[in-house]
Amino acid sequence: MELSTGGPMLEPLKKPEHKVKIYDEKYHETDIRVLELDHHDSEQAGIEYKLPRDWKEQLRSQIEITEGSIAPEYCVPDIEKYLFNNSLTSGLLRAHLGEGKVKDISTLDSETLRENPDITIHSFYSHISKIAGVMQRDLIATDTANKGVYWLFSGASIAKHKGVENQRQFSGVGTKFKYEYGKIDESEYKRHDSNNGRHLVSARGLMQEALRTNEKQITAIWAPKHAERIADYINRQTTAESSSTVKVEKPGDFRYVSPPDEAKKMILYGRPPLMRSVRTYKPILSPEAYEIDIMANVAELHHDKLIIAIHKYLEQPPKNEQEKKYRRGLKQVLSKEGDAGWVKKVVNTDKIGWVQTQKEHVY
Repeated sequence: MELSTGGPMLEPLKKPEHKVKIYDEKYHETDIRVLELDHHDSEQAGIEYKLPRDWKEQLRSQIEITEGSIAPEYCVPDIEKYLFNNSLTSGLLRAHLGEGKVKDISTLDSETLRENPDITIHSFYSHISKIAGVMQRDLIATDTANKGVYWLFSGASIAKHKGVENQRQFSGVGTKFKYEYGKIDESEYKRHDSNNGRHLVSARGLMQEALRTNEKQITAIWAPKHAERIADYINRQTTAESSSTVKVEKPGDFRYVSPPDEAKKMILYGRPPLMRSVRTYKPILSPEAYEIDIMANVAELHHDKLIIAIHKYLEQPPKNEQEKKYRRGLKQVLSKEGDAGWVKKVVNTDKIGWVQTQKEHVY
């Protein structure tokens, strides 16, 4: 005998998609736009969000309506230069970022995997670099986590704070620190750790670039929690300047006009192993090269369409020696058979498609 439940079976709740969120901060004459989107499914403020199935389209449409430089959390040409070139740390870092065949899929549900089978930290931010290349826009790297030694600093930082917090809770004085989405605790402004260093230095780097170049707009792209804190630090600096008699006209003036907590922390974050600088990268290939790279990085490679795009691109005269080198690789794709993984490697623009044009200390 079957027992009736007395009503229809309830379907499991589907995760909402985490749409792009925008933080607009006006700094002097520059609009610093911080876009928030995670590269995988994630929990934010108690809500389980799913990576949008159209994340590539969302990012591209948001970037297309902006102008000026693009500053992603992980600037892939910068990673290629400072992280992947180090033989001691390259393998571990490639695995952590999901470069190549390694997939960072531990937090993804089956639905997201079906829709985004190749998504990793590396592929997410590499796609942003490709979009920038198509639009011939400069990339800016401000993140302090651009050298392998940073991860040692990060581990020590986490261990230090965990020990202090455990002691506070054991003694009954204080509670566990909460790094929350949608809420910035006042204690964060006095907290010294690797995460806070990334936020404060990156915010200062964006403001420094605004002062140095007078760009009308800079677009930064960071994961949740990070994005809102970077925007908040920009807002705090603007507030400090509005009440100061000293006018900030150049980056060095940050030393004289800053919220007290930020001024103290920037002294700490200027020490090794943190690399406190703004690095700028310029695209050196034609826009069509980056489009070819985008076409090759899809779940199912449309080989015929890719071949047509390559033939069309090769009809144009090369811009420089780097483009000649890149074109030699494309001719290999035309001349011999290869699987999708080999094709992606040959057409990859992450390293060959960019040149560093600036590296400047952040005040």
